Amino acid sequence: MKLHHACALLLSACAQRDVAPRAASVTPAPAVGPPVRALTTPDDALAREVAALRELPLRAPLRVERVDAAEFAEHARTSPAGAATRATYVAFGFVVHEAATEPTLARAGTLGLFDFEAHTLWLRDDLGGGDRGVLVHEMVHALQDQTFGMPPTPADDDAVLAIESLYEGDATFVRELWAAREEGQPAADRANDAVMIVRTHTRESLASGLGIPESASRGPRFGETLSTYLDGMIFVASLWKAGGFARVDAAYARLPRSTEQILHPEKYVADEAPIAVEAPPVPPNTTKLAEGTLGELRTRLLLARCSKTPAVGGWGWGGDRYVVAEGAGGRLALLWSTEWDSVGDAMRFEAALRRVSDRCWPSVRGRGWWIGPGVTISRAGRHVDLARGA
Repeated sequence: MKLHHACALLLSACAQRDVAPRAASVTPAPAVGPPVRALTTPDDALAREVAALRELPLRAPLRVERVDAAEFAEHARTSPAGAATRATYVAFGFVVHEAATEPTLARAGTLGLFDFEAHTLWLRDDLGGGDRGVLVHEMVHALQDQTFGMPPTPADDDAVLAIESLYEGDATFVRELWAAREEGQPAADRANDAVMIVRTHTRESLASGLGIPESASRGPRFGETLSTYLDGMIFVASLWKAGGFARVDAAYARLPRSTEQILHPEKYVADEAPIAVEAPPVPPNTTKLAEGTLGELRTRLLLARCSKTPAVGGWGWGGDRYVVAEGAGGRLALLWSTEWDSVGDAMRFEAALRRVSDRCWPSVRGRGWWIGPGVTISRAGRHVDLARGA
């Protein structure tokens, strides 16, 4: 599993950006490398502080490596999106054609990362004294690695985002609590303030205030990546308020199964699972490239492309399944089936989806894959189907 990064210190002046785990380990693993040494360095002192704040054991010294910008860039390099992911971006209109560039947060000025495979925390060596906030966030990932490890990557792409949100939300929340202690603010007050800021500000304004370049915000994964930090933090904060870090720890044993559970923590507590939706059939004379679940989060992002009015949040997303197929000449077809909690929810979604179709899905042609203008939307009770480009 690969996790991305965003600045997470919501209530402090912050232009530092950090990256989360780049790779997955299946089971908890101690740090590897030289024999265990005494915890005597400044990094060790901060690690003890973070461990105490997060209420997790520091099982072994953390490996913190400071490297120059060139070497750090190599460690921060991520693999390009695979064909299935790129085809899905095109089919849903998150990029205009297959050859479009994908500005990522990692290219926007990454300063630190924790690698779950190497069990190593990497920092750029030109941070000077400004790396403590970055270190706190990444040290939480190191503690997660030592205690929980990283689970195998789920086959469902919405579940992947949900798990990313737990890991990133945890690190973001602890960084907020650390900042609160530095500033003499009660932890509960800081938690409430951070949640309020995320809920009352647009994601664009939060990104701008956190120093994330506009180029990164144009990337097709920007919204979902930022959500893993911000909505993930709200999710973790809600668990913490209900039962402290013991309740947060329990979430690693019963992982969230959908972004709906992240966006509505009460549905996680109730263990409300996504409704199983059958994948639409592949159109004749095409080859399936991708199949997956868009989920509530990315459905919100899709609808937000056409309107600044919040959508889906108050609706009852139940489940969905999409298929992206390729025909002659690189032409794509998108088939998307969704299920909603009520007929009213389905009707609202149908209307919003038609607005997206009318305003935001022009016929797209370019190098690589392309998708035509044909869109069919139908509803039967709580079920809404879409066919685009077929």
